[in-house]
Amino acid sequence: AVSAAEGSFTVTSDGMEMTKYPIDAGYARMVVEAAKLSPELHLQMIAAVSAMQVHGITSTKPDKDRWKYLVKNENRSDIIVQLKVFIKALGMGEDERDDYGILEQRYLKAKKYYDSIAERAGLDPGELTCPTDEDVEKLIDCIIVGSEDIFMRHGNKYRGVQGSARNPSRSTAVLTG
Repeated sequence: AVSAAEGSFTVTSDGMEMTKYPIDAGYARMVVEAAKLSPELHLQMIAAVSAMQVHGITSTKPDKDRWKYLVKNENRSDIIVQLKVFIKALGMGEDERDDYGILEQRYLKAKKYYDSIAERAGLDPGELTCPTDEDVEKLIDCIIVGSEDIFMRHGNKYRGVQGSARNPSRSTAVLTG
């Protein structure tokens, strides 16, 4: 979000918007991009990056992975998985979140981020809705804009944007589909 011209640097309007959000720069860029689309997508992206800012709210332990049942067939993006789990977790009590392998301390921290960022953006945190398939495609576009490191599945292999072979983490949701 910095523009260079004739040896000088200026912060772009997107860069200025990013400074409003107390999260990692890539996540802030995703939020700014979603804000251009609609208030619903803006809130959804805020929720998604809030969960990611705390390194995810789902357990990576094999015996604590019932959260996968909450997002069946969602294997397009770990960020989208975290968004959908976060939305479902909002309607659960602590015991139910624990039963699904949702990490309570991370969830509470993500919820705090979400409420704070939504309010900073002038949005009502209570208006969050689950994204439609069309919403997910738009959110993925926003994710790509803010990502430094993206890799995609090509058949049974994974490749970075430059074509290099990649090995995803065992905890990634993209391996489940």
